[in-house]
Amino acid sequence: MDQEVIDGHEWAQRLEYWAIKSRQNPFNHRNNKRRDRRPIIICGHGARLQIERKTLLIQNGFTHFPHVREIYRYFPGDPHLPSRIIIIDASGSISFAVLNWLAEQGIPLVKLDWQGNLLCIGNAAYSADPKLVAVQRNSIKSGAAQQEFRKLIAEKFRNSIKTLGLLPKSPIKLEAINYLNSAIIELSSRKSISSDQMLGIEGQAAVCYFAVWREIPLKWKLSKKEFIPQDWDKIGPRRSAIGKSNRNARHPLNAMLNYAYALLHNQVKMQIIAEGRDPTIGLSHSQVKYRDALVLDRMEPLRPVVDGLVLELLMKETLTRADFTITKEGFCRLNPQLARKVVAMTSAVPMSNLKDRT
Repeated sequence: MDQEVIDGHEWAQRLEYWAIKSRQNPFNHRNNKRRDRRPIIICGHGARLQIERKTLLIQNGFTHFPHVREIYRYFPGDPHLPSRIIIIDASGSISFAVLNWLAEQGIPLVKLDWQGNLLCIGNAAYSADPKLVAVQRNSIKSGAAQQEFRKLIAEKFRNSIKTLGLLPKSPIKLEAINYLNSAIIELSSRKSISSDQMLGIEGQAAVCYFAVWREIPLKWKLSKKEFIPQDWDKIGPRRSAIGKSNRNARHPLNAMLNYAYALLHNQVKMQIIAEGRDPTIGLSHSQVKYRDALVLDRMEPLRPVVDGLVLELLMKETLTRADFTITKEGFCRLNPQLARKVVAMTSAVPMSNLKDRT
């Protein structure tokens, strides 16, 4: 059989595999009450969102053949309306009427590219409460914001220890956990910590934390004619080998985390906006034009939670070459249904423990 035919068959099989995995995830928003509504995730070619007789009709895109794509229809005020609509590197069409309909129903529209970059958030109505914004600014002047950020980082370290619990025992793991525990004690016991000292503590914690990941093996199922880059046989370092940004992922882990962190950014930002706070006024992250400083601050304790979900997936699943594509620039690209699975997992991360943080 022609090699291209074999490759195409394997590609279709893996897309169908991850599509089934996503459906097995406790993610069906129609099984939840309105307060627990779930997002709809769109990917593939030929996706379409349109208004038909005052209802929202959503047709998911095609990712492989044969593939029966999902179709959703919603009436205004439907108790099972999605919490948001997430479009992952899809091609297709959407009308202005859809944007109006989503705005009326209060449903945000999120668009991600194939690298996990958050391209846009539509219908995310923002009307900050002047009193809360004043509290945010005053907390920076009084130092209360820095104290709150210390609590977030301590929470991040506790969650990091939980995530490391998923990994096999080793001396380097014990060393990392000991450092994180000592850092938690230091953050809670010291009356004041300068920004430089905080950066030092965070930096060392990150070094210890990710060092435990490096040698964790990945499981692959490859034919005699299939090859993967040498560094794909284990998790390896978090930072990409191309450029200075983790966005330019060359490894499956980094590519998956990019999607997960982009969705986490969106979820945290939606909560901050719903509270009536200004997402650009941070606790510790510097305020730069168009930068969501408060979002980045609040994301900190949830990053290791997301890490744990991705780690569990990688450690449990046997991957194939058809799960990923290497672009001409050398970047790693997830197949659409695997990206959809990662986004579905991240969307289930609870935000309740971050409410009402200044």
